[in-house]
Amino acid sequence: PLSPDSQSAGVISSPWLRFSWKTSGIGALPAVGGDLIRHATREEGEEVLRVILLSLSMDSAWNDSLAAAEQYLKAEVARIFNGEDPLCLVLPKGNRLIAVSLLDPTPEAASHLVGGPAVLMEYRNRGLGTRLLHASLTELGGRGVSVASGITRARTGS
Repeated sequence: PLSPDSQSAGVISSPWLRFSWKTSGIGALPAVGGDLIRHATREEGEEVLRVILLSLSMDSAWNDSLAAAEQYLKAEVARIFNGEDPLCLVLPKGNRLIAVSLLDPTPEAASHLVGGPAVLMEYRNRGLGTRLLHASLTELGGRGVSVASGITRARTGS
């Protein structure tokens, strides 16, 4: 159910991939103790940006486009967190965020998964990204997005 339809975003040799998911019919994930995915507070915008950028900077597939991604993400975090109803899901561990998913619920948005799911490197391979993606798609579906999309670099680990 969480398998995306992927396609190259541009010409065949493009380093970018567009993914899309139908938000209806996403089954429930089994509960996992200790993982509390919640909405970010307006005050957590800078921390959300830090988590996204740190997760990208630790993935070598982003090296050649990290500066452009950083500029884009700074603008998107500012736009979303300064908006009327910022939509961002976070997964805290203690008093710090370890995974985030910055979302745009506008049905016609070019990318609904604006930043993330992004998981800090030391917390990867534990299913947190899958859980955050599931929660993100469920949230977007609840806000009227029938097909959610995202764009990422080809051959990335995140």
